[in-house]
Amino acid sequence: MNLRFQRVQTSRTAVLVLIVTMGIAIVVGASLRQTAVAQADPQSQHGSPSTYLPLITVPLPPPLTDPYTNAFSNPTFVTHAGDNRLFVVQKEGTIQVLHPDGQTSLFLDISERVYDNEEQGLFNLVFDPNYASNGYFYVTYTGWRYTPDEEWFFVARYQVTNGWADPNSECRFLGNGWIPLFTTGAAWALTPLTAICM
Repeated sequence: MNLRFQRVQTSRTAVLVLIVTMGIAIVVGASLRQTAVAQADPQSQHGSPSTYLPLITVPLPPPLTDPYTNAFSNPTFVTHAGDNRLFVVQKEGTIQVLHPDGQTSLFLDISERVYDNEEQGLFNLVFDPNYASNGYFYVTYTGWRYTPDEEWFFVARYQVTNGWADPNSECRFLGNGWIPLFTTGAAWALTPLTAICM
């Protein structure tokens, strides 16, 4: 009988331990659930819903725009030579210098060489990395190789002498007889190079 009593008492202890463990698990689970809900819904932390104010918008005034200059008709590219001037490339074959005071001056005119019909024209200007010492700069444009029937795309180098770009200093590095439809040029950059002119 003593053995039977011990088994019953051991069974009761096991059941009691199981019930207490389940109770602790339920309490901990409920606590974790409330924490998760509170983190997901900030309103529940304060006990009252948020108050929404009406959205009042005021239109912004129009931007203030004063033209700096009206000297350009078909600009295709703008760059600088490391100073306070801007160089504006124009489709018809000229490069204008825009000075800080708003005045413009002609830098290069190769309009007689440039074919500027539709999307063709003078596209880009890149200054040589050693421009300050050698005066070299490079342009891309569409023009004629020999006759007006032969349109080509050129990459050419020019040189500044005594502060002026010399249109007769042209050295063509690259010429391509195939001009794709809607040629609009592309921005490009240079590293120091030496090449044979065409």
